Amino acid sequence: IESLVGDLRPVRRPGDVRSRTALWVAASGVGVALLVRAVGPLRPGVVDQLLATPRLALEAGLGVAALCALAYAAFLLGIPGRPRRAGVATALGLAVLWVAAIVSGFVWPVLEPSMVGKREDCWVDVLWMSIPSLLGALFLLRSLAPFDRAATGTLAGLAAGLLPGFAMQWACMYDPHHAMTHHLAPILVMGIVGAVLGRLAIRRV
Repeated sequence: IESLVGDLRPVRRPGDVRSRTALWVAASGVGVALLVRAVGPLRPGVVDQLLATPRLALEAGLGVAALCALAYAAFLLGIPGRPRRAGVATALGLAVLWVAAIVSGFVWPVLEPSMVGKREDCWVDVLWMSIPSLLGALFLLRSLAPFDRAATGTLAGLAAGLLPGFAMQWACMYDPHHAMTHHLAPILVMGIVGAVLGRLAIRRV
């Protein structure tokens, strides 16, 4: 035992979750924004809608908060011994609030539902635009030590899917039903993809 541990040195600071989260959110956010803009323009008048409609601004704020919290929770799972339940619960809670804000549009529309800005096959765009972000998250997670690779991959997949799903809320048409089926449903698909790739790509501890 002494020969095995003789050359080991204590780690003063485990993997930096905040730095990884900030790096991933910034890089993935810029990448998705460029991809969304390359595929087509934003919905006409979306900036004015955002500035003039407090509920729409609240929905946007919840989406950004949910994205950051999901990414943080995914990297947090990579640090054994750190409290994780609060971080995961907060992330999932914010995601539910964001979805609830969109669902509320069925009975109390934030804007008048319209076909303006509709993108063909936007759900496909959400899926393929999520892949680079998910792979980037899994790459950063390989240097950590998550015990539950599937759960970690699921959170990473949800965060990766939420990025383009969130972007489509501003680039594509406004309609709560369309948002649920074409912008939000692919996020759940990416959660499943993340769980599978997490088990394959993240190192077993």
